[in-house]
Amino acid sequence: MPDAAFITAVIPDPRQPRRVLVQVGGRVVARLSGKLAGQLGLSAGQRWEEDLARRVGDAVAYDRVLSATTRWLGRRPRSRAQVQARLESRGVAPPMVQRLMQRLEELGLLDDAALGRELIAQITARRPAGAALLAAKLVQRGLSEELAQRLACEAGADPARTLAQALALARRRQTPWAGLPQASQARRLAGLLARRGFEEDIIHDVLAELGLGGDA
Repeated sequence: MPDAAFITAVIPDPRQPRRVLVQVGGRVVARLSGKLAGQLGLSAGQRWEEDLARRVGDAVAYDRVLSATTRWLGRRPRSRAQVQARLESRGVAPPMVQRLMQRLEELGLLDDAALGRELIAQITARRPAGAALLAAKLVQRGLSEELAQRLACEAGADPARTLAQALALARRRQTPWAGLPQASQARRLAGLLARRGFEEDIIHDVLAELGLGGDA
C-alpha cells in the first residue's frame, strides 16, 4: 500500500493550538478540532480509506459550521428558529442541522426562554409595554407563540407593577395634551396604551387614576 493511503501525521495546527492537521503522504487533507480528531480515532499509520475520508470530511464541515455559528451567536443572542433558518439557508443538510442545534444547546448558546426574558427587559427598559405587545415582539424574534405568551404573562404577573408602568407612561404623554378636552385626552391615552399592549382593565384604571374616566 503506498504511503498516500495512510495517515502519516496528526499534528497541532501552529496557527490554532486547539486544532490539528491531518496529513496523508505528507499532504494536509484536513484541519479540525483536537476533540473531533480524538472522537474519530485519527492517528498516524491509520489506513486512509474512502469511508474514513468521508467521515473526516463530514466532521470538518460540522466543525466549520459550528465555529461560524458560535461566532455569529457571540455577537447577539438568537432564537432557535433564527439559527435553524440561517443554517438551512446556507444549505446545511437536515441531519447536520439537528446535530448542530443540539450541540449549541449543550453549549448554552440556544435558550429561547432566557432570550425572551432578556428581550422583555430591553423592551421595557426603553418604554413600558403590556403583555400583548411583548408577546408580539418575541414572536417577531422567532420564539414560539406559546412561549412568547407565557413569558409575556410572566412579565406582567405583578398587576401593581404593570399599572405603575402604564401610569408613568400615560403621565409623560399626557403633558402635551393638557389643554385638550378630557374626552380627547382619554381617547389619545387609551389608544397609546392599547398600542403598547396594555390590557383593557389596566387602561381603565390608568384613566380613572388620571381623572379621565374609564369609558374612553
